[in-house]
Formats: sequence, C-alpha cells, structure tokens
Amino acid sequence: MGKIANSILTSLLVCGLWCGCKKKTEDPPKETFGKPVLVFPKQDEVCTTGQVISLTQSTVSFGWNVVPKAEIYTLYWKDLLQGTTQEKNVSVNQTTISLGRGIPYSWWVVAKTNAGAETTQSETWKFYNSGPGFKSYAPFPADAIAPIYGKVFVQDTKSVNLSWKGADVDDTDLKYDLYFGTTTSPAILRSGIKETAVADIPTPVNGTYYWRVVTKDNAGNSSTSTLFYFKIGIY
Repeated sequence: MGKIANSILTSLLVCGLWCGCKKKTEDPPKETFGKPVLVFPKQDEVCTTGQVISLTQSTVSFGWNVVPKAEIYTLYWKDLLQGTTQEKNVSVNQTTISLGRGIPYSWWVVAKTNAGAETTQSETWKFYNSGPGFKSYAPFPADAIAPIYGKVFVQDTKSVNLSWKGADVDDTDLKYDLYFGTTTSPAILRSGIKETAVADIPTPVNGTYYWRVVTKDNAGNSSTSTLFYFKIGIY
C-alpha cells in the first residue's frame, strides 16, 4: 500500500513540475488600425491621367492603401482657390471624382469602422488637376507650420516666430511676401524673401494677430494662403 501511495505522489510531483515548466501560450499580437497611405494623385504634381469631360471638368482617380479592419473610407478634397471642401464615403480604397481643370487641390482620407469606434487619418497631399493651355502652374498656397492655426499664447508674449511651407509643381525657386498685423487685412512685413520662417516678430499688445503668405515663382505666378491667426492673452 505504501509503495502505491509513493508511486502516486511521485507521478503527481512529476506532473506538477512538467506543468509548471510548460511555456504559456501567448496571445496573438493585436492587429493595429493603421493610417491610410496615399498613393495617387501624387504629392505636389500635376495630375494628367484623368478623362476630359469638358473644357472645365475632368475625372481624377484617387487611391490609397487598404487599412486592415477599416470598413468605410471618407475621401476629402479641397479646392485651394475657393477654399471649399467636399467628401465622399466609399467601402474600397479607390474612387473617381469629377474636378475642375487647372485648379489646385488638397486631399486626405479618413479610415473608420462602421460604428466609428476606430478612426485614423492620412497625411494631406496637394496636386494640380491638369488644365488646357497651361504652360506653368501657380505655386500651391502656403501652409502654416507655426504657430498652429488659432494657437493661444500666454499673456504679454512680446514676440513670436512664424514659419510655413511652400510647394510648386514646376520645381522653381519660390519667394514669399509675409503679411502680418492685428486686423483681417494685415500689412506687408517682409517682401520677396526666400526663407520660410521669420523670427522674433514683435507682438507688443495682447489680442488677436493675423498673417498670410503670398508665394511667387519665377514665371510671375502667385498664390495667396489662408488667413492664419493666433491669440495672445485671450482665452
């Protein structure tokens, strides 16, 4: 009887040691909800692949990578001359839109689940839709880098640094006129500069400051940015 008991205890001990040393099964890595990666139209280029509908309209195909788990994609496109934004919901990673010819656009994509529990947004790209008789294209309107649109600085901030980004499909040298002031029609502060930043601009009083950038190329084309603004001591 004692031998049987010892045998049972030995078996239990061996099983316990083996079970204790057995490697735990790890959970599979959780699939991440990635960002859409834009493919076409290309960044800062002229789109010439669309089908011409009329003198003023042509089709443009948009494409981006497939995002795992995404069930709906919302394509946004913005007319950079008019400042108007439109959108279209699709269930696949490409679609075709009718757009105005000879007009600069920006575009981006938002991927989401049907319930909207997970949402990610792509980068924003710009392109020109090819137009009839265009030998050169105006630069894209500049984008503000800093301060971000509507930023609020602490009270009595005495100076700020402004920076922006310019781009041109013709790959020419660009120059900038910077306008800055406390009204919605700011006065020119710098003219014909090549730099995309100006430091230590005086802000002597608390309030709202406005600024915009006019971008010019060697062919005499120009574009005007959105009116940007920031605040000092106003919450």
